[in-house]
Amino acid sequence: MKTANAAKIEIELFNPDASFSLMKEQCLHLSTSLCLTLILFVYGQVQWIPEVGKNRINSFVSGRGDWCISRQRSWGVPIPVFYDKTTGKEVLLDEHTLAHIKALFQEHGSDAWWTMDEKELLPDIYKDQADKWKKGTDTMDVWFDSGSSWAGVAKGREELGYPADLYLEGSDQHRGWFQSSLLTSVAVNDKAPYKAVLTHGFVLDEKGFKMSKSLATSWTQETLLKAETTKSWSLPMEPMFSGYGSRL
Repeated sequence: MKTANAAKIEIELFNPDASFSLMKEQCLHLSTSLCLTLILFVYGQVQWIPEVGKNRINSFVSGRGDWCISRQRSWGVPIPVFYDKTTGKEVLLDEHTLAHIKALFQEHGSDAWWTMDEKELLPDIYKDQADKWKKGTDTMDVWFDSGSSWAGVAKGREELGYPADLYLEGSDQHRGWFQSSLLTSVAVNDKAPYKAVLTHGFVLDEKGFKMSKSLATSWTQETLLKAETTKSWSLPMEPMFSGYGSRL
């Protein structure tokens, strides 16, 4: 049986030599060598459009600290780890449990983790120990989740390519999706997940400030689509609240 003092994650099983190591429960330590490699990719392997994006992403990866990948939320992708009911310290997570849970998720969706009991979630090799283990309740950090999309989307589909030709998002994603994607891809495959990154601007209001869904100063997509359909750009003077702002 494989157990550990800290929760292992599937990325380590894909590549045991990845530059991630576990320091404490569900926390990844990013080695100095990985951070240096990230900087090399930032400056030499990826085209940043506009070029100022290069400095922005570097400011986030050069001094990067440990990454806590667990969250205590009632929604999200579960971390498929089992804990010893008695001690709470011994952890079960290996290639057998991951393969079984992966098959369950493919058939029933990730909610299976919440609806099924331990006996159902454990593979045959551990079913007789169902009374010993308790499934964890932590969920994955959404940035680790979305930052692994290169594996499930770009690399996982024949019609697409890896690394992707272009990642496109707003400037706030230098500390979010751009960074988390770079971290996971370089750690596992020693390559950036994208060839180029284009940072788009933001729609401004009549005062020159960025439209924001939190301030309710953005238009709904319905309004924008209606304007396009009617070829009329006489948009409302008072933008309406939108769940997704005006980001497309």
